[in-house]
Amino acid sequence: MQNLGGEVRGQLTTVGDATLLFAELRGSNEVPATSSTVVGAALITIDNNNLLTFEINAPGLVSPTSSHIHPGVTGLNGSPLLAFPPTFPFNNGRLTGPTHPRAA
Repeated sequence: MQNLGGEVRGQLTTVGDATLLFAELRGSNEVPATSSTVVGAALITIDNNNLLTFEINAPGLVSPTSSHIHPGVTGLNGSPLLAFPPTFPFNNGRLTGPTHPRAA
């Protein structure tokens, strides 16, 4: 495994009044930055019933060992806040589905 601390990362941004989050994923966003050339995007929505629906696209990302969301400002790592279940495997660089958030 080349990038033990993570391959790509992005900052989630709230859009409007809805709980709709978007992140651009890049190796340069990792802390420390990686030399990965993978570029991706994440779109996450959370409804009033705490159902989280997500779509993560990172073409070229092969066999990630985990996927998660952690808090923190740009340039700092926070402990993982939300982990995507391992039953949601990446398929051709894409991870999608609904889930109820669980602690990482």
